[in-house]
Amino acid sequence: RRVWGMMWVHISLNHIYLMLATWTPFFLVRQMGTSMQTAAMLGVLPFVVMAATAVVSGVFADYLLHSGWEPLAVRRFFMGISLLGPAAALAFLTVCAQPSTAICCIMMAMGALSMSQAGYHAFVQDVSPNEAGRIIGLTNTGGTFFSLFGTGAVGIIYEATGSFNTIFLMTSVLCATGYVVFWIVSSGGALLKKTQPQTVGSNALLN
Repeated sequence: RRVWGMMWVHISLNHIYLMLATWTPFFLVRQMGTSMQTAAMLGVLPFVVMAATAVVSGVFADYLLHSGWEPLAVRRFFMGISLLGPAAALAFLTVCAQPSTAICCIMMAMGALSMSQAGYHAFVQDVSPNEAGRIIGLTNTGGTFFSLFGTGAVGIIYEATGSFNTIFLMTSVLCATGYVVFWIVSSGGALLKKTQPQTVGSNALLN
């Protein structure tokens, strides 16, 4: 059951990334009215921010752990940023009228999303170090399949509504539910050990 919950979290993370990576240029051209050249240049910025925040999140996570934070609190903190951050950014994106404001929202969403490296992925390693590869493989497979259909559904919804607003709001809700599920999944008892995480049973998530 817990692996299914982790798969839903991975679905949330994957869908945000693939949706924005695939549709941002089209959104900037069709809804924000930019040229294709401008959309191409602006479309690079979210990935630059994403790369930077991934590094920063890892360094900051280590700092928090060394400062005495419990590992579970650190993972939940970064998952809050990586899922609730994009949820807020996408909701605000529905009222953006300027391309500059819109790309800032997308940069915030992608930058926050990348902090899941210090949340979701590190959490799996914390609770099931001997099974982390298998668990991540399973959840990523489910997340990828869902996101493939979800990314295609974006085009269908856009054709039906003529706007990305419904898409952004639906994705925002998906992000929020992903965080709720992560909180529930990570609440199944004393999963993390601050001083000796390697002593946690390797089947912690598989039971």
